[in-house]
Amino acid sequence: LFYICCLNARSIATSPRLHLFEEAIRKIKFDVIALSEVKRTGKKIVTLSSGIKLFHSTTERQNCGGVGFAVNSSAHEKYNIKNFHVVSPRICSLDLLPKNKQQPKVRLFSLYAPTTSYADEVYDVFLNTIDVELRRCRVDRFCPMLMGDWNARIGNANTGDTCIGPVTFGQRNKRGQLVAELANHWRFKIFNTLFKKPVNRLWTWRN
Repeated sequence: LFYICCLNARSIATSPRLHLFEEAIRKIKFDVIALSEVKRTGKKIVTLSSGIKLFHSTTERQNCGGVGFAVNSSAHEKYNIKNFHVVSPRICSLDLLPKNKQQPKVRLFSLYAPTTSYADEVYDVFLNTIDVELRRCRVDRFCPMLMGDWNARIGNANTGDTCIGPVTFGQRNKRGQLVAELANHWRFKIFNTLFKKPVNRLWTWRN
């Protein structure tokens, strides 16, 4: 098994925040974590005291946004970790090349979508950029996996949805519809709708 998850870090910009983050993820069984809101400046690859490698992108401005990955040493047992690529302050990718050549090549994406404080046009640009990257995956023969904070509410399935599983919550908003359309078009499945979660895990943010 290969364990992949995503986490909104809510800032690991300072040494104390980075230390707290490192202590927190010790409790998680993972190979790779896709991170959003890292809020660190510059594109860097940092090895933490635990041996975990932190890949992170630049931010739009100081103490805002940023995406990345935390890669555990266990990840290298099954995959060669290659090509950390920063697409934008909101999108980055990491290639996993299997040591078993019969398995597919995987391109992980870590995403942090614009919040509702941004205009719809900004969200459209974000989704269009993802679409371009997915087309590049097809050319490069990689299997894409998109993870992160979409700042959207998917809600219950609508007629014709193929991306939604049996476990949903609430009503879909406008940006949730855009995400669902993207997932339907690319024949993706939204994993959070495939398994039941505790009540306190049904949302990550309310405004």
